[in-house]
Amino acid sequence: MLNVPTLTASEQLTALEVDELPTGENSSGYGTGFPSGSNILGGIGASATVQLGASNAIGLQLGPVIASFYDCSPGLTPPTALPQTYSTNFGIDGSGVDNAGSGYNRASRIVVTAGVASTGSIVPFFYDPSGDCEFYDTTPAPIVDVNGSPTPITLTSNFSGLTLAPIVSNGTAPPASAYVQNASISSEAYFWYDCFISFVGVKASASLASPATIVLSNNLTALNPYLTPPSSYAGSWTYTVVPISVSPTTATVSQASGTAMVTGSDYGAYHGMGAASSYANEQYGDYNCNTSGGTTLATVGAGALNTTNWTQPFTITGSSNGTGTCTFYLYDKLAGTVTQAVTVTVN
Repeated sequence: MLNVPTLTASEQLTALEVDELPTGENSSGYGTGFPSGSNILGGIGASATVQLGASNAIGLQLGPVIASFYDCSPGLTPPTALPQTYSTNFGIDGSGVDNAGSGYNRASRIVVTAGVASTGSIVPFFYDPSGDCEFYDTTPAPIVDVNGSPTPITLTSNFSGLTLAPIVSNGTAPPASAYVQNASISSEAYFWYDCFISFVGVKASASLASPATIVLSNNLTALNPYLTPPSSYAGSWTYTVVPISVSPTTATVSQASGTAMVTGSDYGAYHGMGAASSYANEQYGDYNCNTSGGTTLATVGAGALNTTNWTQPFTITGSSNGTGTCTFYLYDKLAGTVTQAVTVTVN
């Protein structure tokens, strides 16, 4: 409890949580300021009507100040209560090689299949200015700046067919209308567990034909006066959503020695693509083209990835196991996301 003197019947109250003890603290617990470099962890700005000459009990709930963030998408799967399930054609590349940054301080590269609608989730993880994540209330408070003013984290897609919906911590399925290009994480209602973890549903439509982006931004521009020099915690990162494809999607080869070629396209895939006979074999790559009964009628050889235009050639060679029709898939080696099937006729 803090005793605050009031002068008028209407008071504007600002309360801040700081990670340093005040300087010049007296026996009553009041100080003359805070050390240079202190961080504001939470705050609130509120008006209150008080009765002069009397003791007024006023409850204030501090909101968290978000200073930094990283991405947990590769390491955290959506809770079972979360309605967003991953499509077989939605994959997260969390290598730190194909993404900006390193370790966990990076944004993820998301890989989907061109021409196919997909769903999945990203998991941004937030820190307060002290580098901690323990600010969490059972009654959600709004995310604020260092003046206690509401300042949501924003997520912005640059393509109308790439939409987003932050999901509240009780796991309630967001309606279709909740998926928008410009979304926001406005309060602790979107924090899961006991830390600043948020799950955001992502939908990529079948019309996504070229790389698109999701920009996560902390728009906190208010200056923290206790930092040296005074500065803000504003910042952003970018998720890149890549639709991978193959052309053509059909080929014909002769039995035993005939060859044909298809070309895969996978923007930003420094580790390249592989070929597999089924979804079950993606990321392992048996490089076979099999019939529905499992007979290998052709094999697939991978050429070198061109990191200028992000294309990779694949050579199909007929086997001596017979004639007929077989199928294989190209996939992103790190995200495990498949393209459209390539159908091969062996004659």
